[in-house]
Amino acid sequence: MPKDPENQVGYKTPPKSSQFQKGRSGNPSGRPRKAPGIPELLGKVSKQKVLTNGKNGPKYMTKLEASLTQLANKAASGDLNAAKIFMQLVIRFPEPETNSSSDWESQTSVGKSTQSSMRNNSRKSAHSSALRRTCSENILSC
Repeated sequence: MPKDPENQVGYKTPPKSSQFQKGRSGNPSGRPRKAPGIPELLGKVSKQKVLTNGKNGPKYMTKLEASLTQLANKAASGDLNAAKIFMQLVIRFPEPETNSSSDWESQTSVGKSTQSSMRNNSRKSAHSSALRRTCSENILSC
């Protein structure tokens, strides 16, 4: 056995031929990618575009838009299951209100006179939304 410390083979000193080369990774392909889960796949599939034929000719829309449109059309044609699902979606995801006009009105002189009437209308809309919610809950309990 040679006494040269560079060529010595033993505990924690493997032969030079089996060691990693300098400048080259021990894992050249890297860590494998994570397999996509259901939420990622659902988001990817729902964002895909499809071509639909409407009353104004062909139109591109996402699969999510197309499926909600079909659900609304079935509910309007009298399908009770579709109506129930559609009402649940409307209740769970209400349409967001825009406040861009109220900012403009508060900066003008016209806005000051209409702000009191807007407050009265907001009270009425809160009451009507509560009434709509109770009516829809009664419909869904069928």
